[in-house]
Amino acid sequence: MAEPIAVIGLDAKLPCDGDTVEKFFEFLVAGRSARAPVPKDRYNAEAFWHPDNHRDGVIGGKEGHFMQANVKAFDAPFFAMTPAEAASLDPQQRMLLECVYTAMENAGYTMADMNNSLTGVYAGAFMWDFRDLLIKDVDVPMTYTACGTIASTLAGRVSWFYGLRGPALSVDTACSSSMVALHQAVVGLKQRDCNIVRFSSHNTHLL
Repeated sequence: MAEPIAVIGLDAKLPCDGDTVEKFFEFLVAGRSARAPVPKDRYNAEAFWHPDNHRDGVIGGKEGHFMQANVKAFDAPFFAMTPAEAASLDPQQRMLLECVYTAMENAGYTMADMNNSLTGVYAGAFMWDFRDLLIKDVDVPMTYTACGTIASTLAGRVSWFYGLRGPALSVDTACSSSMVALHQAVVGLKQRDCNIVRFSSHNTHLL
């Protein structure tokens, strides 16, 4: 496959008010920064802050990059899930399903267009805070926890819901996860493993 690869659809969930591609473009043009003080409803930054961040039990910063969107908000019936299954679904998986849908619309495709298509899904991610939180909660039923939180199901969930028939590869190589997933997506296109790629990158800390 020698012809150039084109990006035809986009979507993103980003910190501050850059939670859409259009807003993010305006954000970049304005030269703004997404860095902001820790929201009061996340945790008490003053209580945990200390200038010596090598001390146990402290945090060396009072700022970060925080999403304004509610990661708990999710239309479970639309994505063919029961409330119990959705409750055990990592927010990164929820946002991925939503972003793929919006990116598909952005590209001018419908779900019917994509169903049974030779479309590959390549997802890079390495933060799994939600899994660690659920494991510590003895009141959470474990029925859907494994499928909802393990890294290997990230790409497969998208392929299953949208009826895609290309490769489904979830990549976790720590900080390089997204770049490795993108590389594999390009390789998949060039080797004609798939005709279209859904590439995604995730790294969400739940604070």
